[in-house]
Amino acid sequence: MNCKQCGAEDRLQIGIDWDWYDRQYPATRARFIEQDMREKCWSCGWYVDAAGKPLPLIEPAHGEVIEVDSRADVRSFVLTDKPVRIEHRCDCDAIEVVVDRSPNTFGTIRYLHSPCTPCQRAHALALNGSPDCPICAEPTTFKPDHMGSPGCRSGSLASGGTQAHCTCDTCF
Repeated sequence: MNCKQCGAEDRLQIGIDWDWYDRQYPATRARFIEQDMREKCWSCGWYVDAAGKPLPLIEPAHGEVIEVDSRADVRSFVLTDKPVRIEHRCDCDAIEVVVDRSPNTFGTIRYLHSPCTPCQRAHALALNGSPDCPICAEPTTFKPDHMGSPGCRSGSLASGGTQAHCTCDTCF
């Protein structure tokens, strides 16, 4: 595979002590090489897809809103390094602002199908004691409670947050 941006052929990444990785984590070398070849060109450093084509850069103009599907499994774009306003739009049409900047001065990237806090909380509450919750379904008795503690400051369900099975000092 060659990079379509600069025409460079594939090459292994130099400068990594592979002997140490082989001793510590036997499967890491193959995964790192595959990931490095899949994501970046060694010559120009640009992100490429599996076919070697450069990925498009998402860079919204001032006041522009670009909507991105957050359910996409494959990386199909590269986000800009410039400051942008970031929003998450839930399936219930609620929009949560994650990085708050003026929409008139900065562009906006809106991630679709990102669950809002009330939806995350409702989903976590529905899993209380359910076999669909992987931690609740474990046969062991030494595990954090699904709800947590009302005095939790880390965001357990009992304190009004969205985190099930909180493992902070207060809850566990």
